[in-house]
Amino acid sequence: MAVSVDRGDVPNRFGIIDISPNPALGLSVVNFELGRPGSISLRLFNSFGQEVHRIADGYYQAGGYRIDFDAAKLSQGMYFVRLETNFGIDTEKIVVID
Repeated sequence: MAVSVDRGDVPNRFGIIDISPNPALGLSVVNFELGRPGSISLRLFNSFGQEVHRIADGYYQAGGYRIDFDAAKLSQGMYFVRLETNFGIDTEKIVVID
């Protein structure tokens, strides 16, 4: 997993900006932003609501983040990336193809 951060011009919002590529074949990137520091949980759920992968957890400073994860080990189908913080929740869809 690779993580990068941009602490310039911190927004007053939070959430997943995008997931790419989508549909995914292998390495995927989740871009998200935090308007203030806090604990986050970034998890992947299948279409039945079962957690299949914990992408990231921990305390993050305010800013924009890019986190890589490998979707190649997942079965083909629709998944949901969920960003949970102590100040909100955001969920975005990702499709995995073979």
